[in-house]
Amino acid sequence: MARRITGLGLACLMVLFVSNFALAADAEVKVLEYPTKVSAGETIKVKVGWKNVPTNKDYILRTQLEDWETKPPVCIFKDTPITTANDETVVTLTMPKAIVATNTAKFIAAFISKTKDWSDTLVSSGTESNIILSSDFQFEIVDFPASVTKGSTVKVKVAWKGIAAGKDYKLIVQLENWKATPGFAYVATIADVKSSDERVVDIHIPANAAPAKNCRWLAAFISKTKEWGDAFAVVSTKEEIEVK
Repeated sequence: MARRITGLGLACLMVLFVSNFALAADAEVKVLEYPTKVSAGETIKVKVGWKNVPTNKDYILRTQLEDWETKPPVCIFKDTPITTANDETVVTLTMPKAIVATNTAKFIAAFISKTKDWSDTLVSSGTESNIILSSDFQFEIVDFPASVTKGSTVKVKVAWKGIAAGKDYKLIVQLENWKATPGFAYVATIADVKSSDERVVDIHIPANAAPAKNCRWLAAFISKTKEWGDAFAVVSTKEEIEVK
């Protein structure tokens, strides 16, 4: 039997809807305390506070240190579930050993969807872009061809500094396009590397390579045993390389 909603019941539902809407509309989050200088491999603490965040919704607290202008970009984050609408917490972030040096990083705190990630953001705020990241690390694709021809061998120059990966890692350089049908990667591997060096790597393009646009060069230090299951550092070009 269908249930009737009385005038009082409807009023209660409207109050609940308006209250939840107002709670979400007034939501706040702030980065309260944070270090202004961070070193590679360091574990840091960031204090975050929030108000009027609905706990019955699909949101989680993300605390993030970022700088998208570096090569490679910096993005270290941690997600924290919440159970109270108004509170503070201290979030621990561990910096990778292969972090790049910059003085324009910033901390971000946001409530984002557990399922839709940043595409559904309730509220966010950040510090100024003046956080200093200290490191001897450097990893860059220095020189590369903008187009390649099937059946050819091309040269890609890669430079790095302060790689502490050791003997358990290898350097790979590849031309890839995983959006193509089928996706592909033409790979060269350097098994033994120094902690700081510069190498010109030969990449062979197969004679039967299909024409493709929107490819990119990628270089990475990955595990000799776990392969991509343990990637120490990765850097890539824009998706502007063409196979002719």
